[in-house]
Amino acid sequence: MKKRIVFRREFGVVSALWMDGRVEQIDVDPLPEDPSFTKDTMLGSIHVGRVRNIVKSIQAAFIEVAGGQMCYYSLLQNPLPVFVKSANGKSVCQDDEIIVQITKAGIKTKEPVAESELSINGRYIVVVRGKRGISFSKKIGDELWKEEVQKRLSSHLENDLGVIVRTNAYEIPIVTLEEELCSLNAVYRDIMAKAQYRTGKTLLYAPDPDYLRTLRDTAQEGLDEIVTDDPILYEQIREYWKAYEAESQVRVIRYNEGETKSETTGVSLVQAYSLDRVMREALAERVWLKSGAYLVIQPTEALTVIDVNSGKAIAGKRIAKHSADEAFYKMNLEAAREVMHQMRLRNLSGIIVVDFINMKEDRWKDQLMEELKKMAGKDPVRTIVVDMTKLNLVEITRKKVKKPLHEWMGNRGNSVED
Repeated sequence: MKKRIVFRREFGVVSALWMDGRVEQIDVDPLPEDPSFTKDTMLGSIHVGRVRNIVKSIQAAFIEVAGGQMCYYSLLQNPLPVFVKSANGKSVCQDDEIIVQITKAGIKTKEPVAESELSINGRYIVVVRGKRGISFSKKIGDELWKEEVQKRLSSHLENDLGVIVRTNAYEIPIVTLEEELCSLNAVYRDIMAKAQYRTGKTLLYAPDPDYLRTLRDTAQEGLDEIVTDDPILYEQIREYWKAYEAESQVRVIRYNEGETKSETTGVSLVQAYSLDRVMREALAERVWLKSGAYLVIQPTEALTVIDVNSGKAIAGKRIAKHSADEAFYKMNLEAAREVMHQMRLRNLSGIIVVDFINMKEDRWKDQLMEELKKMAGKDPVRTIVVDMTKLNLVEITRKKVKKPLHEWMGNRGNSVED
C-alpha cells in the first residue's frame, strides 16, 4: 500500500494524504506570514493564562492567553490547576494566573479549549501532567516487551508526570526511550521554572507547526514519500525529518528535482496530483457512489447532517419485496464506507447524524451498525458510533481537534455539484 503526503503552499500549507491513489485526508494550516497565523494559540502551546471570568452556571472559566486570545476552560474537567498567582490556592478565581495548554482549536463561534493536563510529545513517547504511571498504545500487544519498558522507564518518572508510549516505539532500543523521556522531563521542568517568573498572558512553550505534527502523526502509521514543490517547505520538512526520523526510509522529494523534475514532465505538482479537483470534491455537497447512490453532506452550526439517497442505483429497476432490504443494505454499506472516508477527508467532527436508506428488518440494521463500528475503530481520530434512533438515524461523534476543511476554506468553499 503506497502512502505519501503531498504539501503545497497557497492560501495556507495544504497537505493531502494519499493512499493507493486516493486522498484520505486534507489539512490546511495558516502560513507563518499570514495574519491569521500565531504560534501563541497553536494546538499544544503552553501559557500562563489570566482568568478573566468565571461562569458558575456552566462550571467554566474564560482564560486570556498570549496574543489576547480567550480560551474556554472547564472547571469540572480540570480538578488540578497549576497556579502561578492565586487568590486561595485551591479553586480557580477571577484574576488568578494559571498554566494551561491549548488542546482544541477554536471552531466556528467557539473559543479554543485550554486544559491543565499538560502534555509534551516526543518521537516515541508523550509525557503528561496529571496521569501517573506508564501506559502503552493499544496497538502494542507484546506484554513481555511492555513489562521490560515499564521497569526501565519507571526510574525516570517525575513526581507529577505520566508517560504514554507510542505505537512506533515498539522494538525501539529501550535506552533510546529512556533518553527521550529524560529530554522531555527537562523540557517540562524548564516550562514550569519559567512560569514562576512570568506574568499572565505569556507564552511558555510553542510546539512544531501543525503541518509538521501532522506529518509526524501520519508517520506513526507508516509512510513512503513526502512530496512538495515549495523550497521553504522542502527545507523545513527535510530538517525536521533528519532530526526526528533520521532512521526512516521515507523519501523527502522536491518536485522540481531529480526523477520528478517538472521541466521534464511539463506538469506542475497541482496538475500531477489533481489537487484542485481533489479540493473541489472535498468541499462538494454531493458525493456520488459507484452504485449510483449518493451522499448529501450539510454542516450546520450544531452538527453535520449526511443524507444517503438511492439516486440512480434503483432508478428504473424493479426490486422484489423479499430482497429490497438486502439491496438497501448493500447500498447503505457502500454509503457507510464513504461516510467514514468523507469524515476523515473533510475533518468533520462533533455530532454527525447519518440518514441511511430505510431498512425494515433488524438483522440488516444490526449488520450495518456492526460494520460502522469496525470502520470507526480505524479512524486515527477518536470516533464513536453511538446508536440508531427509532427514526433510523445513525448518531456518530468524532473528536474535535482542528477546524473542518470547509471552515478553513471560508468563501473558497462553494459547493460543487457533479
